[in-house]
Amino acid sequence: MGASITYWPGVLLTAGVIVLFIAITPRHATARSWAYFSVMTVISVFGGLFSLPTRLINNTPLTATPRMPAVPFTFLPLMILAGIALALWAIGLLRFTRRDLTQGA
Repeated sequence: MGASITYWPGVLLTAGVIVLFIAITPRHATARSWAYFSVMTVISVFGGLFSLPTRLINNTPLTATPRMPAVPFTFLPLMILAGIALALWAIGLLRFTRRDLTQGA
Protein backbone atom coordinates (compact mmCIF):
# COMPACT_ATOMS: atom_id res chain seq x y z
CA MET A 1 0.00 0.00 0.00
CA GLY A 2 2.84 2.38 0.79
CA ALA A 3 4.32 1.91 -2.67
CA SER A 4 1.01 2.81 -4.31
CA ILE A 5 0.66 6.00 -2.25
CA THR A 6 3.88 7.32 -3.80
CA TYR A 7 2.03 7.67 -7.12
CA TRP A 8 -0.51 10.17 -5.72
CA PRO A 9 1.57 13.31 -6.40
CA GLY A 10 1.84 12.31 -10.08
CA VAL A 11 -1.89 11.65 -10.26
CA LEU A 12 -2.63 14.98 -8.57
CA LEU A 13 -0.30 16.75 -11.00
CA THR A 14 -2.17 15.22 -13.94
CA ALA A 15 -5.48 16.28 -12.39
CA GLY A 16 -4.04 19.77 -11.81
CA VAL A 17 -3.19 20.11 -15.50
CA ILE A 18 -6.77 19.12 -16.35
CA VAL A 19 -8.19 21.64 -13.86
CA LEU A 20 -6.04 24.29 -15.50
CA PHE A 21 -7.35 23.29 -18.94
CA ILE A 22 -10.93 23.54 -17.69
CA ALA A 23 -10.29 26.96 -16.17
CA ILE A 24 -8.51 28.46 -19.16
CA THR A 25 -10.25 26.90 -22.18
CA PRO A 26 -13.45 25.16 -21.09
CA ARG A 27 -14.67 24.43 -24.63
CA HIS A 28 -11.50 22.58 -25.57
CA ALA A 29 -10.69 21.16 -22.15
CA THR A 30 -11.87 17.65 -22.93
CA ALA A 31 -9.79 17.29 -26.07
CA ARG A 32 -6.73 18.86 -24.47
CA SER A 33 -7.07 16.70 -21.37
CA TRP A 34 -7.23 13.50 -23.40
CA ALA A 35 -4.35 14.66 -25.59
CA TYR A 36 -2.22 15.42 -22.51
CA PHE A 37 -3.08 12.07 -20.93
CA SER A 38 -2.38 10.21 -24.19
CA VAL A 39 0.99 11.87 -24.75
CA MET A 40 2.08 11.22 -21.16
CA THR A 41 0.99 7.59 -21.40
CA VAL A 42 2.74 6.99 -24.72
CA ILE A 43 5.93 8.62 -23.44
CA SER A 44 5.83 6.65 -20.18
CA VAL A 45 5.01 3.26 -21.68
CA PHE A 46 6.58 3.35 -25.15
CA GLY A 47 9.31 5.96 -24.72
CA GLY A 48 12.10 3.38 -24.78
CA LEU A 49 10.61 1.65 -27.81
CA PHE A 50 10.52 4.95 -29.72
CA SER A 51 14.09 5.77 -28.61
CA LEU A 52 13.00 8.94 -26.85
CA PRO A 53 15.58 10.62 -24.62
CA THR A 54 15.75 9.13 -21.14
CA ARG A 55 15.46 12.59 -19.65
CA LEU A 56 12.05 13.03 -21.34
CA ILE A 57 10.82 9.59 -20.29
CA ASN A 58 11.85 10.07 -16.66
CA ASN A 59 10.15 13.47 -16.35
CA THR A 60 6.56 12.44 -16.97
CA PRO A 61 4.37 12.62 -13.86
CA LEU A 62 4.15 8.88 -13.27
CA THR A 63 7.70 7.91 -14.21
CA ALA A 64 9.23 10.59 -11.97
CA THR A 65 7.86 8.66 -9.00
CA PRO A 66 10.39 6.35 -7.30
CA ARG A 67 9.64 2.69 -8.08
CA MET A 68 9.21 1.34 -4.58
CA PRO A 69 10.27 -1.18 -3.24
CA ALA A 70 12.71 -1.84 -6.11
CA VAL A 71 14.60 1.42 -5.50
CA PRO A 72 15.22 3.27 -2.26
CA PHE A 73 12.58 5.80 -1.27
CA THR A 74 13.46 9.40 -2.11
CA PHE A 75 11.27 12.18 -0.85
CA LEU A 76 12.45 15.03 -3.12
CA PRO A 77 10.73 13.95 -6.39
CA LEU A 78 7.44 13.50 -4.54
CA MET A 79 7.70 16.95 -2.96
CA ILE A 80 8.48 18.54 -6.33
CA LEU A 81 5.52 16.79 -7.97
CA ALA A 82 3.24 17.75 -5.07
CA GLY A 83 4.41 21.38 -5.23
CA ILE A 84 3.79 21.63 -8.96
CA ALA A 85 0.39 19.93 -8.52
CA LEU A 86 -0.57 22.35 -5.77
CA ALA A 87 0.43 25.32 -7.92
CA LEU A 88 -1.55 24.04 -10.92
CA TRP A 89 -4.62 23.40 -8.77
CA ALA A 90 -4.38 26.84 -7.17
CA ILE A 91 -3.97 28.65 -10.49
CA GLY A 92 -6.76 26.62 -12.09
CA LEU A 93 -9.23 27.13 -9.25
CA LEU A 94 -8.39 30.82 -8.93
CA ARG A 95 -8.84 31.31 -12.67
CA PHE A 96 -12.08 29.33 -12.62
CA THR A 97 -13.60 31.49 -9.90
CA ARG A 98 -12.81 34.64 -11.88
CA ARG A 99 -14.49 33.48 -15.08
CA ASP A 100 -17.57 35.29 -16.28
CA LEU A 101 -20.19 32.55 -16.19
CA THR A 102 -23.59 33.31 -17.60
CA GLN A 103 -26.65 31.12 -17.41
CA GLY A 104 -27.56 29.33 -20.63
CA ALA A 105 -24.27 30.07 -22.41
